[in-house]
Amino acid sequence: MEFKLKKMSNKLSDALATLSAKTKIVEDKIAQANAESKEKVEAKIDEAKINFDAQKAEFFTKTEALKNFSLKELLNAKIAQVKASVAMKNANIEHKIKETETNFDVKIAEAAYVDACHYAESCVAFTFVALADVEAAMLEAVKAKLKLDSLQKT
Repeated sequence: MEFKLKKMSNKLSDALATLSAKTKIVEDKIAQANAESKEKVEAKIDEAKINFDAQKAEFFTKTEALKNFSLKELLNAKIAQVKASVAMKNANIEHKIKETETNFDVKIAEAAYVDACHYAESCVAFTFVALADVEAAMLEAVKAKLKLDSLQKT
């Protein structure tokens, strides 16, 4: 299980690195848009909005899929199963019962960690969605600035 936990930590680290890289790309796009024509900026706005809608739909699809799977529920069901089995056994196996309960505590803690990692992944995914919205909003601001500049020149 330790390998799986380390793998999840690496996955979160990779997601944050990807978020940082994508943020830089959006910054570069905004800077580039300041030097482009109104038509190009409008095309980029449309593209950014389409990208935002697609990412939002993908995010909510993934979030819904996670709601339908709960590791805690599986572990709680397993705990209940084992406790019922232990109740039927004789006094000679009480030591094994205590070991099993300790193992379940570890599994519950691991499940809490896994759930927290899934939540963090969802937050990062939502941040990608928000970043796409920021891109569209910034491009709208560039478009408005271009219009202002053209009106001030006349």
